[in-house]
Amino acid sequence: MSPRKQPPAHNLKTSRSGAVKRRSVFWRSRRVLYLGGLLGVAAVAGALWAASQVQLPSTDPTVAQTSFICTANITTDCNEKNAIESLHGNVNRISVPLSQISPAMQAAVLAAEDKDFFKHGGVDPVGILRAAFIDLTGGNVTHGGSTLTQQYVKLTYLSQERTFKRKIKEAALSIKLEQKLSKKEIFQRYLNLVYFGRGAYGVQAAAQAYFGEDASHLDLAQSAMLAGIIRNPTWASSPTRSKDLRHLVLGNMLSDHFINQQQHDLADGTPLGVQPFTPTNGATWLGGPFGRGGDPAGAKYFMNYVERQLVTRYHLTNDQIFNGGLRIYTTLDPTMQQAAYNAVTSTLDWQGHPLGALVAIDKSGQVKAMMGGTSFGSDNALGQSQFNLATDAKRSSGSTFKAFALAEAVHEGYSIGSIVPAPFKQTFPPDKWHAEPYPVAADCCDSGSTTLADGLKFSVNTAYVNASLDLGPDKVALMARRMGISSADLVPPRGPVLSNVLGSHVSVLDLASAYSTFADNGVHTDPIVVTRVEDANGNVLLSNQPKRTVILSKDENGKIVYSMEQVIKGGTGTNADIGRPAAGKTGTDGSGNPDDPNNRNAWFSGYVPGFTATVWMGNLHENDTMPPTIQGATFPSEIWRKFMSAVLVNTPPADFPPDPTDLWGGKYLTSWGGTSGQYTYQGQGNTGTDTGSGPSTTTGSNGQGPSTTTGGGPATTQAPATTSAPATTSPPVTQAPPPSTAAPPAANARAPSG
Repeated sequence: MSPRKQPPAHNLKTSRSGAVKRRSVFWRSRRVLYLGGLLGVAAVAGALWAASQVQLPSTDPTVAQTSFICTANITTDCNEKNAIESLHGNVNRISVPLSQISPAMQAAVLAAEDKDFFKHGGVDPVGILRAAFIDLTGGNVTHGGSTLTQQYVKLTYLSQERTFKRKIKEAALSIKLEQKLSKKEIFQRYLNLVYFGRGAYGVQAAAQAYFGEDASHLDLAQSAMLAGIIRNPTWASSPTRSKDLRHLVLGNMLSDHFINQQQHDLADGTPLGVQPFTPTNGATWLGGPFGRGGDPAGAKYFMNYVERQLVTRYHLTNDQIFNGGLRIYTTLDPTMQQAAYNAVTSTLDWQGHPLGALVAIDKSGQVKAMMGGTSFGSDNALGQSQFNLATDAKRSSGSTFKAFALAEAVHEGYSIGSIVPAPFKQTFPPDKWHAEPYPVAADCCDSGSTTLADGLKFSVNTAYVNASLDLGPDKVALMARRMGISSADLVPPRGPVLSNVLGSHVSVLDLASAYSTFADNGVHTDPIVVTRVEDANGNVLLSNQPKRTVILSKDENGKIVYSMEQVIKGGTGTNADIGRPAAGKTGTDGSGNPDDPNNRNAWFSGYVPGFTATVWMGNLHENDTMPPTIQGATFPSEIWRKFMSAVLVNTPPADFPPDPTDLWGGKYLTSWGGTSGQYTYQGQGNTGTDTGSGPSTTTGSNGQGPSTTTGGGPATTQAPATTSAPATTSPPVTQAPPPSTAAPPAANARAPSG
């Protein structure tokens, strides 16, 4: 056996007694340790230099935030507590000040994440060294020991990569951030930024997502559970893990003296109380003045229309709308919306047909109520779902369109006392407007002519087809468009047609907008549903100033208002009488089959000074019919009366401007004079031929072949039997109609169904 090898002499030392001893391992490794120390110093120096080069961004990056929509009663500070709806994408974040987060929640987060947050300078040296050691030895940095400040810095400024370099940068930024912001400001920002699962970012969104509470109301048990899932939000889907996490946080709070044993035990034994989770990527109903349940007052249809308008009319992006933390102020009046809902639902049977819709607009163009349905987002028995009857249904307007023919006549200087043919039956032969003969028949008439005013009052179809023929259907269509009928089907393959005056396809919103021109002295204001939009910082992105256009002079408008007042006072709209100055027009769209007395659409559109409402009744499918008892003069007029009576109950009656001094003034339509054409009319006991100045060949089809348009059954109010207006509204002698030799006797032609 070979002798044992002796250590080198420099590794030996001699004791005082002369004994030889081996030197320690540190002595033997001194060169390596020295080199390591130099490298360590260099590394620290390099890290410090690198840290000194890191600059804190001057502004924080924009984070996704939830937007809110408020009704008209909220004019400032629209938020999650007063909003009717919230809009958010994948990120549901609602920022709140620290004062609105419960003390229990604040303490739970500190105990779970960083108990010494208010003591340190922004970093945890032990955690940094641990991360550095793992990185240098080739491991993964999975144990960070990060402070709340570091977590905020990582979420706000850095990536999620786990490297030593990122850790050094994170520490440097954290120190600089604590020099810039107070501890409370950093804590508030963190609590509004961190993710809790269920798409909820920040404590406020999390409180609502898990417990349906505001952050200010979170109790100890709720707070401990939420604080526990910050490390891994997916664990919240497991009740067992959620309880374990809550127990762990409560234990930390007890040991850190945030709570006592009694509070710990009580909270630890409390049921979780987490509400079921329904993903709400998009719009979340908050209720505002209407409450959270269901769709009270049918306001969800209005809110959906607002969302569409933000994109199509105001050109906001989806990212702005759903992630921009916008505050959207709308025109919807909660009281009026509730009145609209009550008026419609108390009149109609919503378990079956027909359906109803209502839109109300004030003189500034603001849509104050929109009843577009009652079951938004759910397929009910009627199949309506998200289909907005007030904006998306384009239906034949019936005789409500006659008002635009009257407006065009007055605008061209014709008298409302102009006499036009109103025979019992009249057929218009083909011409450039139609390819087929166009018969117009009414079973109500016992004579052959009427005035424009009375033709409107009693809704005489033949009278207004003749008036439209004299004026030109294209001019009537243009007047309707100028007044706001953007949705009307006024441009068939051969252009506007005579039948437009008896009903064009319009939406309830468009018809209300157009009639609001009459309510505002002939000035049309584009309808709006949004008054102002602010960003998350309160900067105004949109302040809505609707476009106002003078369509009719005050005198012209006054003549139309007078004529439409008569509709309610003694014509087809008496069911809409609200006991104060009001004007309006009924409208009924028949089945289209002469042998079928049922109707497809029924309308009433009316106004008081400065305020307009339009009511429609019909079916989801346009060609489905309703009983003949449902016509403009019946249920729609009743709904309008109920609504107006409710919203005006505390408003003193207002008069329309005085009638024009030349109420009956103007020239006369030329249907009864001239030699350029001939009309053939047939009345009850009155048959004859008249030579007129209109086109020699005219038609009145809707482009779908021959059609018959009826004015309905007999009126309860008799029209005058003279060639002029009624005695109480007779035009001056100087404005009398042409001599009787040029005009047959006036008719009591009337059509109460409108």
